[in-house]
Amino acid sequence: NFTKAAGIDHYMGLNEFIGRKADFDGAWGIYDEPYLQYVATVLDSASAPFFAGVFTLSSHHPYQVPKQYAGKFPTGEFPILETIAYTDFALQAFFERAKKSTWYNNTLFIITADHTAQSFTPEYSNIHGNYRIPLLFFQPGNPDFSGKKNEVVQHSDIFPTVMNFLNLKEPIISYGTSVFSKNPGWAISHLNNVYQLVSDSLLIQFDGESLLGVYNLNTDKLLKNNLVEKYQNTGLAELNFLKAIIQDYRYRMINNKLTAKWPAPDPN
Repeated sequence: NFTKAAGIDHYMGLNEFIGRKADFDGAWGIYDEPYLQYVATVLDSASAPFFAGVFTLSSHHPYQVPKQYAGKFPTGEFPILETIAYTDFALQAFFERAKKSTWYNNTLFIITADHTAQSFTPEYSNIHGNYRIPLLFFQPGNPDFSGKKNEVVQHSDIFPTVMNFLNLKEPIISYGTSVFSKNPGWAISHLNNVYQLVSDSLLIQFDGESLLGVYNLNTDKLLKNNLVEKYQNTGLAELNFLKAIIQDYRYRMINNKLTAKWPAPDPN
């Protein structure tokens, strides 16, 4: 239902998959390796330019790998580690297959996650760490997509980044900015009626009425020292920014203005 509402032409899931019955994991859907191979084959028949999105699932509970790979991948303290190794293997196989396709060199690949999972370290086991996930942009042969940055980014940055990369000038509504232009960045999340904004140095928490928490991420990664009293009446810039985004989003949602009209109206 979502993909149709978002304007995506074709949806392919478990029922559409053409493969072996053994490729079904018995819980969520098709194991990553066969499904990503299937995706590459489907894309070979797509008309360029195209957009395609893939949601993989083997790294999700109940953390199992195909029977033919039993004992192949390293295990560890957590059951998820074996499936992470399998997912990495599946991605490698996908890219090896994709390299043989005509669309490979002309494609921007984006890899990310929705949230973290089981963690070895305490800093990933709190409301901040739960959302500290990687975001990878890869375009074969393009030197602009090399190295690593530790700036704050968020999922909302993906859309404007793609627009920026493709040099598209159409107006858009986005609560993020291109990773090519943003510095410093920010990330916003909402869970259990608490809004959270992460900047390059602070994490703030707001319930829509009151400032609940302020933490210095440079010195307090475990969020043990709440500085809310220090910042309660200071006109905190991050809080004002968060309020502005909440206000704008609610207004646009209520008035059905979350998409930009194109062509843009004549300013004269």
